[in-house]
Amino acid sequence: ITAATIMAEPNAELRRIMCEVTAFEPIRSIAKVISEDQDGNGHPRRLLRANIAGGEIRIAEVVNGSLEPDGSRRRFLLGAMPGGTPHDVIAASYGIAPKHYKEAVRT
Repeated sequence: ITAATIMAEPNAELRRIMCEVTAFEPIRSIAKVISEDQDGNGHPRRLLRANIAGGEIRIAEVVNGSLEPDGSRRRFLLGAMPGGTPHDVIAASYGIAPKHYKEAVRT
């Protein structure tokens, strides 16, 4: 699966799956980093911008706060809400003002 294949796919869920099964490498090759930070547990996060399927999208690359059964942590690409940093967009996804959002107290 190439970046061109992903960019041409009109179905957002299929694009997400293609990104996940390729460990996000095609998207990383075409995306530009807008901002980077770390979550409350020190896991890296990035806010990316890419042109996919004829339009510009913003993507938050995050590490799951919950452990997988094997003890690893899964990485995700999420459609980004408004905001200038990964912290801002993750807070917005929960409907919380960035100054009040704390990853350590998520439930």
